Amino acid sequence: MNSQSKGFSLRNTFTAIAAVVALVSSSNAREDVPAGRSPLREDRRSHELAQPQGEDPSCSRLDRALQRGYNSGRYSVQEWEVWPDGRTTLAFEQRSNGRFMYLLNTVMGWSIRQRWEMYTVEDGQPVFTNCTEAAAATTYRGDTAIYTDAEWQRGSLRAVATVVLSEQEGRILRVDRRFVGHSPFRTERTFEIWETRRDLIAKPDAKPDLPW
Repeated sequence: MNSQSKGFSLRNTFTAIAAVVALVSSSNAREDVPAGRSPLREDRRSHELAQPQGEDPSCSRLDRALQRGYNSGRYSVQEWEVWPDGRTTLAFEQRSNGRFMYLLNTVMGWSIRQRWEMYTVEDGQPVFTNCTEAAAATTYRGDTAIYTDAEWQRGSLRAVATVVLSEQEGRILRVDRRFVGHSPFRTERTFEIWETRRDLIAKPDAKPDLPW
């Protein structure tokens, strides 16, 4: 792959991260925090927040799970593209620890950026709306899980989503999306795999060598 193709792939990946996970501002602003966001300054594993104004009440359980994940001290997310023939390809991986996030670009490898807090309401609009929980809990990866169908939006992006929550811990385990209209990825369908068990999240091979 030539340098121009690598650069195009890198820009596409960071565009997807910024749009979907909203964790990256620009490809060369490693320490910048976007306007309106606060840098994460402490380990907030037990952190809870009241329901912010503007959330959809039907999505309260889902929004609390989103906050527990995004604002925990250490967590990871893998975003996978789902192709029409059933193949899946890794779009990016993000591992957050303390004040920093590690981002894996499948072409360029790991980079380190400053981490900031996430919100359940963006520009006055709720991220999740019209949530409907399955009538009965089931299992996912050995956990008792709650499946929730919802509509998702950030900025100009829209998707139909199914979110899997851990019933016992109230944390997100998986998010499946089908984008409506424009997709920031190469596919219409994607899914995220979340991990919030600290001991299972390995330190990436990235410089500088920060504490883990």
